[in-house]
Amino acid sequence: MNLNKSIINRYFGLVILVLILAVAVSGFLSINSAFKLFSEETQKTLIREARLMAELLPDSLSIEAVDSILIKYHFDPQIRFTFIDNTGRVMVDTDEDPAKMDNHANRPEIVAAFSDGEGSSIRFSATLKEHLVYSALRVNDSLVIRASKPLISVSGFKKRHVREVIPLMFGLIIAGVIITILSKSAIANKISGISKTARQISKGDFSARLKESGDSEFNQLEKSINQMAGEIEKLFATLKAQKDEMSIILDSLRDSIILIRNSKIVALNNSAEKALHLKRESVLGNDALSTIRIPEIVGLIETKSNKPIEFDLDDT
Repeated sequence: MNLNKSIINRYFGLVILVLILAVAVSGFLSINSAFKLFSEETQKTLIREARLMAELLPDSLSIEAVDSILIKYHFDPQIRFTFIDNTGRVMVDTDEDPAKMDNHANRPEIVAAFSDGEGSSIRFSATLKEHLVYSALRVNDSLVIRASKPLISVSGFKKRHVREVIPLMFGLIIAGVIITILSKSAIANKISGISKTARQISKGDFSARLKESGDSEFNQLEKSINQMAGEIEKLFATLKAQKDEMSIILDSLRDSIILIRNSKIVALNNSAEKALHLKRESVLGNDALSTIRIPEIVGLIETKSNKPIEFDLDDT
């Protein structure tokens, strides 16, 4: 039983460890997937804002015209717009003085916009000294509008998601541990029942049976053990019937008969009991040499002869 408990404890300890790792990995992947999805949605939103800005732009580009559009159409104040020509020169920027800004010709989102019409990236801004999400839209061959947003607003979503996911992860782990413990108890009881029945059968109680548990994973094992016990019970019943039949036949004979196999007394009839003053129940299975002090029988056993001998017990 202790061995069973040791095996079960090791098995369910491993199950709980795998459960914790699985929930932790799932939570980590969930947070990263949500962050990636939110980042992609932010980039798409910036593209939409840049496209709207392009449609509202007057023929004459100036910071005043851009500011007027931002106020009039209630653009998100967190979004920064930058207007770049095909040489990479910053023409207008809603947050910084273009004259103080580096050439943007090699910025990945600008290169992609002039090449493919749109481009996005997440990187550190040397101008604002913070990470930004960038999305750029080509207006024509000589102008790109870039919309950007601080990564902190995206990271804020990630932090909120972490705060929401971590309690859920702990809840799942606790629920999983409780279910595992309950399952462990059920399985331990099943194994204990199987062990108990097996011990009963080994001690000769062939009527012992397991209560079969329907659709349980143990059902087939329980059926097999019950079937085995039934077959053994039938076999021993047959052997007992044959033994009883042989005893009846032997007892019907007037001559004294003793059956010895491998130096052990395996049968004797009523006549032998009376002649040798023995009780059948007390001598069956005993060593014949130490039980029956008759020279003829001792000689027969010592020579290991298989031939029956006859002698008159009254002469011994």
